[in-house]
Amino acid sequence: MATRPKSDLTVEDYLKHYEGAKGRYELVDGQVVKMAAETNRHAMLKGNVYFALRQAVQKSKTGCIVMPDGATVRISANTAREPDVAVQCGTPIDPKSLLLSSPTIVVEVVSPSSGRIDSDHKLAEYFSVPSIMHYLIVWPDKRYCYHHKRIDNDKVLTTIVRSGMIEFDPPNITISIEDIFGGAGR
Repeated sequence: MATRPKSDLTVEDYLKHYEGAKGRYELVDGQVVKMAAETNRHAMLKGNVYFALRQAVQKSKTGCIVMPDGATVRISANTAREPDVAVQCGTPIDPKSLLLSSPTIVVEVVSPSSGRIDSDHKLAEYFSVPSIMHYLIVWPDKRYCYHHKRIDNDKVLTTIVRSGMIEFDPPNITISIEDIFGGAGR
């Protein structure tokens, strides 16, 4: 799964060298990691989350922007992740940049090879970014989500959501579990 053609790259070098590259990559501790191919269900769930968040943002009139995968989040000088969906609020998105400057919500849909990374490594990494208030992990096989919410600078509250609504406050938007899993099959 992992390809490491370059080493000890900074985020800037990585973005410069991998802009337009075929496939999806992330930079982890200066190493380029190729992301695994996605099943149709994985792609459908990403689409469902994007659509649900976009509808919620439009309804709330918060002015937030919802981004599908492709937008990069800088974790540190030599680590950059590409969440499946991200929401940025309060700061306009630079349309020419590959980076989101201050994401508020990041979402990962778990694939068979990514569960531990998504729930362990990325959890700590995403919450090292001061603007990130919510990290949602979607578990396709289990049909539930982990909703991690920053409650102060040093604490994150985790909720396992199996039904009902998921509240993202800030920015004061809500989506339902059915919005995420409806129509995605098993």
